[in-house]
Amino acid sequence: MSKVSFSIGESLTYSADTYSEHIAVSTTKGEDLSFRDLEEKSNRLAKFLISCNIRKGDRVGIFTNKSPEQVVSIYAVAKAGGVFVLLNHKLKKDQIVYICNNCNIKLLIADSICIQIAGNNICSESSVEKIISTDKSSATDSMAFYCFETALNNEMTLDHLPRVVGEDVASIIYTSGSTGKPKGVIVTHRNIIDGADIVSRYLSICEKDRILSLLPFSFDYGLNQVISSIKYGAQIYLSDFVFEMDVFKYIQEFKITGLAGVPIIWIKLANFPYLRNFDVSSLRYITNSGGKISKNYVYRLTEIFPQTDIYLMYGLTEAFRSTFLPPSMVKKKPESIGKAIPNVEIYVLNAKGQLCNPEEKGEIAHRGALISQGYWDNPEATDKIIKYIKLPNMLIKEKVVFSGDEGYLDKDGDLYFLGRKDEMIKSSGYRISPTEIEEVFYEEPGVEGVVALGVEDIELGQKIKVIIQTRLDVQEITDRIKKLSAIKLPVYMQPHLFEVTPSMPVTSSGKIDRSKIKQLYGKV
Repeated sequence: MSKVSFSIGESLTYSADTYSEHIAVSTTKGEDLSFRDLEEKSNRLAKFLISCNIRKGDRVGIFTNKSPEQVVSIYAVAKAGGVFVLLNHKLKKDQIVYICNNCNIKLLIADSICIQIAGNNICSESSVEKIISTDKSSATDSMAFYCFETALNNEMTLDHLPRVVGEDVASIIYTSGSTGKPKGVIVTHRNIIDGADIVSRYLSICEKDRILSLLPFSFDYGLNQVISSIKYGAQIYLSDFVFEMDVFKYIQEFKITGLAGVPIIWIKLANFPYLRNFDVSSLRYITNSGGKISKNYVYRLTEIFPQTDIYLMYGLTEAFRSTFLPPSMVKKKPESIGKAIPNVEIYVLNAKGQLCNPEEKGEIAHRGALISQGYWDNPEATDKIIKYIKLPNMLIKEKVVFSGDEGYLDKDGDLYFLGRKDEMIKSSGYRISPTEIEEVFYEEPGVEGVVALGVEDIELGQKIKVIIQTRLDVQEITDRIKKLSAIKLPVYMQPHLFEVTPSMPVTSSGKIDRSKIKQLYGKV
């Protein structure tokens, strides 16, 4: 059991003292990093960041594919007192520039592939002043570029690194918002450490575990995996989900004991035709979040992993994790997402902010641990989701997160998720703003109106459907829109379905009637 820690850096230091030469981070390609190495490298990089004039609270972007360098960077920024901003490597240049400018990222740690995406002139187009390249090949003689290896070999001496406490901001996690631009969720060291402690407690994560990481660390779900693993002495294997066969191969080869995924991953694994060729008996637990799995696939997972505990979970970036269904209840209630996690209470509230009765639908609200500090530089959006209210069991008004999700509690107090109250699309585990997609397609000449919406899909959760208003030839505009989509949008935001129409219904005020559009086009 890991010692008490209040910051991300402390959690690693304690683990390095406890587990020392044990392997902390591995890749499926055979790279290993011990707890001691991770501690030493993160300390060296933290000192180099300070020499680059990174001060407490400064934002540092981490834009790399999943790698040991990415893990070292997370802990180094945290130890230096900076705020790490993990940028999904699937983002496009415009989105990277927007995020950098939005939270004033001062320094960017990136690999060669991501540097190509961001562009070598990222320093002139954004707030970024310096870049640390994790690849020698992409480093240049420019004063703005540094090599990761050189940074680790720096001779800078400091008596101590900055003091960091639990209430200090640790990270800004960007998630799409209804305004069309990504919103940055502000999380503290306490948020992240409490999340690791609570989840590790009910999953019983320990130094005997070997955890396969398939999710990007830019997801709070993926970030929690690495922080939990390192805090509790487990060995984490870094990978990306590409092919189903690879996942089964890794489970068998590395004797994986823990695995987290989103619905599309579980559905693909469940449909893999050769799964019986692999030994998955080492797998102690699996977890699902980021969307609801249909009960048929839940039952299928119990067949594929008969010796494995299955945890169905629910959460939101603004409060990380809210509920989980114990494995013993999965077959009894495969459509439920369970009860509140330790140190959290979950409510279902009606439009008046009152507690709903059992089976009554309402908005899911979260009280207790893990509540974020709101959205970066967006108090209006923060006030809509984080409110101070007093419910019957509260002595005073307290901070409560209103999820925007609709659900209900059954007579036993178990939660059921029904869907989004707003128009957000949830596809492949991503929460996607329709407006962010629409803005891209409005750039195409001849497009007079665009509506993006989600239509239910058993594999993806929702498929992205785009309705285009135009007087141009249907095939021509569809082809052009598809090309624009591939250039401008990350893969997970690219539409699966298109409809072209010469006109759209409008409201009395002349705006596109989104509700009517959903009625007309909201099916596959």
